[in-house]
Amino acid sequence: MDFVRGNSIGMTLSESDRTELERIFEELSNGGQVLMPLQKTFWSELYGMTTDKYGILWHMNLTKE
Repeated sequence: MDFVRGNSIGMTLSESDRTELERIFEELSNGGQVLMPLQKTFWSELYGMTTDKYGILWHMNLTKE
């Protein structure tokens, strides 16, 4: 199979500190593309999706402490 940038892996990051999650999301989005800004969902107080500058998909989720 041919390599297609970004379809090789997706990562999920769960963080209990809101400020830290927002910082990491911003850093990973720099040079990439925000697919879903951090926002409240029915399963999380804060959830978002972004690709980083290498095309890796990131699911970011705020968890309870």
